[in-house]
Amino acid sequence: MKNESNGNCYKEVAFVKWKSDDRCYAAARLDHMSTEMSESFCKSQFKGSLACLSNQRRIRDMETCMDVHGSTSAAYWFGLVAVDNLDFDGIWFNKKTLVGKRSDWPWDAQQTKEGCVAVSKRTGRWLWKTQNCLSKNLFICQYTGCP
Repeated sequence: MKNESNGNCYKEVAFVKWKSDDRCYAAARLDHMSTEMSESFCKSQFKGSLACLSNQRRIRDMETCMDVHGSTSAAYWFGLVAVDNLDFDGIWFNKKTLVGKRSDWPWDAQQTKEGCVAVSKRTGRWLWKTQNCLSKNLFICQYTGCP
């Protein structure tokens, strides 16, 4: 059941959902999980995966919905793993798209040497940051077949 709607996105009790391009997205509002548990949850609940926001439009749509309905004080897992922490490069779980300094979001200057990547809002901007993959964060799933 939709609780609140704002253009292309809407808030339910447990998720903020939106559509961008040909994909559907659901950001958890209540459950904090490790990356492995988040990926399993996305597969079992949505027949999807952790999100790969690989273009500017998808990132902009996520920012718009999350700024209105999401938590701007929490970190969210995406399907991204850091492969070179010195250059802040990463590879999506689907291994198709590289991101890094070329990303539409900057990297948080306070980096750790861990392998999984989350995004959080800090000083009014969304930033990538590396974290221990076992850390518990909110997460964003992507899937097909949304209404």
